[in-house]
Amino acid sequence: MRTRLRAARNHPFTDPMRLLIAFLLSAGIAFAEDLYVTQAGAGAANGSNVANAWSAANFNTAGNWGVGAGKITAGDTVYASGTFTTVLQVQASGTNASTRITITDTAALPATIVSLDGVTYDYIAVIGLEITQPGADTVPAIQVGGCDGWLIQRNYIHDTNRGGINPRSGASTSINSNNIIRHNTFEDISLPSGGTGSSPVITFSGDSNLIEYNSITNGLDRVRSFGLKNVVRNNFFGATDSIDYPNTSPYPHHTDDYQPWDSATFDLNQTMYERNWSQDNADSVGG
Repeated sequence: MRTRLRAARNHPFTDPMRLLIAFLLSAGIAFAEDLYVTQAGAGAANGSNVANAWSAANFNTAGNWGVGAGKITAGDTVYASGTFTTVLQVQASGTNASTRITITDTAALPATIVSLDGVTYDYIAVIGLEITQPGADTVPAIQVGGCDGWLIQRNYIHDTNRGGINPRSGASTSINSNNIIRHNTFEDISLPSGGTGSSPVITFSGDSNLIEYNSITNGLDRVRSFGLKNVVRNNFFGATDSIDYPNTSPYPHHTDDYQPWDSATFDLNQTMYERNWSQDNADSVGG
């Protein structure tokens, strides 16, 4: 009897950890990867590290997204590094809030991008990036077009020509729901030079979005939302009294801190707006 018990304990599939590993392997469950991208790419361009980073074109290729080693899939983190001149375009979704696809950088390898296009994909995290548009770009810093479950956090978005976080072109009636926009800094959004000068800093059309702890200075209308159960709280809306925003068309003589709208597509109901601080809501330039 003792011999049998000893043999059973030593059998590889009586060890709980071995059983778990065997299950994961048999189920084909992928483990999260760290992947790297620069504007031009480097080395073998397989995304395995900075020395072999993908290019922006590789990032924008749908075939590099999906299940499998070396592809961007749910739970993965993509580290951008250096200065980008190409709009980065998401090509797949995460699966839920616990397995978002994260796009970020590191303190040692910071990134500056011109725009991130979310297309219609869900469960993406954009964390800690600098987004600016030194050229005549006419797209928002972050574009969304029917995206759910995003986390946009701790980004520095500044000197853009058309908006901060706005619907992508042709997607103004798309529903973007259950997104979180928090702890971002926005400065000089929709600048007159090169841009349209008419886009709000943050626009979301959809339900149950949370916009909190953001700082917005020098821009046109700050937050515009369409839909149900959106929450806008604890944001700082700074000065707009600047020569960059004169009282001439298309620039208004004032900016709205918050514009809750409804339309034929979106009802407006159960919206919470609380504890936001508006420092200066008047542009005295030109009257």
